[in-house]
Amino acid sequence: MANLAGHDLWLRRGAVAGKGRSFYTRSASGIACPIVGEAIALPRDVFWARSRKDRESGMADDRKDMQGSDRHNSAATILSAARSEFGRHGLSGARITNIAQNSGKTKQLIYHYYESKDELFSQVIWDCLQQSMRNMRAQAYDSLTPPNALRLFLITMSDQYRLFPDCIPIMLDENIHGGMHMRQHHQIRNVTQPVVDIFANIIARGATTGEFKPDLHIERLFAASLSILTTCFFCGGVLSAFLSLDLTSDEGIESWQHYAVGLMLDAVANGTS
Repeated sequence: MANLAGHDLWLRRGAVAGKGRSFYTRSASGIACPIVGEAIALPRDVFWARSRKDRESGMADDRKDMQGSDRHNSAATILSAARSEFGRHGLSGARITNIAQNSGKTKQLIYHYYESKDELFSQVIWDCLQQSMRNMRAQAYDSLTPPNALRLFLITMSDQYRLFPDCIPIMLDENIHGGMHMRQHHQIRNVTQPVVDIFANIIARGATTGEFKPDLHIERLFAASLSILTTCFFCGGVLSAFLSLDLTSDEGIESWQHYAVGLMLDAVANGTS
């Protein structure tokens, strides 16, 4: 720490209402302020001139980021950085300061869009969910036979966690919180139900052709499929530690996906057809 002779106190960084504001300590000789983790002494007039210029520059950038296409791009950039931060450190360990630094945006701008870290976490989950559901809906299931359509559906379901690995620890964290952030989005069924309906339609077509068992419970079957297919992502490390299975490498995940898809197809197949 730099020498602050003549100052009453050396600078400390603190937080006000969770916003992470900086405190600058005044003294007879100047202002104490942080520079790359240290504290230095600046004459008051120099400090306030620099501080005003920095504030005005930052405010101008923030105003630009709040307008038109810049607003959309800024929000997307913040969400991308937040997804990475939450994926590495979870909700409790993530820091808005890191998200601001990695997104190239100010903390003030982040708090303009999201009132709290919890709200930002909730939006990241919502963004992950919407992205995955769009991918699930994009496939041409109706052009395939029921068994091949179900196979494609299950592979696409599993692939979402291969495409977006940051979502794995985020969803694990959300489960620890009892799904509370997902429940905050009252329109969640509007996003997920179309995918469940696609699944139901595939099963119904298969029952009509006699290839699938009749009277299958759609939601239970959907939950079972998701749980089995994602085992390698959510439990792979633990299972691989005490079983002679590789559920963490690309090859191991590919092998598990092949096995799990076959298991589900066998479970719904009508043995009398």
